[in-house]
Amino acid sequence: MNEGKIRFYGWSTDDADRAKEFAKSKHCTTIQYVLSIFRINSTMTRLCEENDLAGIICSPFLSRTLTGKYNKETKRNPDHMLGKRNFNTQRYVRMFHVLDQIKDRLALEERILVQGILGYIWKKDKRSIPIPGTKTVNQMTENAKSR
Repeated sequence: MNEGKIRFYGWSTDDADRAKEFAKSKHCTTIQYVLSIFRINSTMTRLCEENDLAGIICSPFLSRTLTGKYNKETKRNPDHMLGKRNFNTQRYVRMFHVLDQIKDRLALEERILVQGILGYIWKKDKRSIPIPGTKTVNQMTENAKSR
């Protein structure tokens, strides 16, 4: 580390025990893990806080499932990355039901749903850095308004 070009690094994992060991290195500055309104992941959030690490949040919308675009009636498209998911399973039906119940609370103050989800993540932990996927400049702009 002292002689090379890499000064700091992070790791992408949801395994808190392994992340805890990894965080002991003075060169570790971040852990990437999944955090969303349906996957709170308090253990990883606490680990980052206790070790003064940034938490890079991957999949805050659970691979676009939480954007409001999908529901249990969504037809599968085999050419799409979500084409293998069956949104009519009990897991997704329950998730969409809960999302429907809370979306108005997430979209307060003229926010759109995804802004509310990102805002929720930042409220849970200010050191979190969500990295939602985007396709357009407009989506990036809307996401930036979440802060």
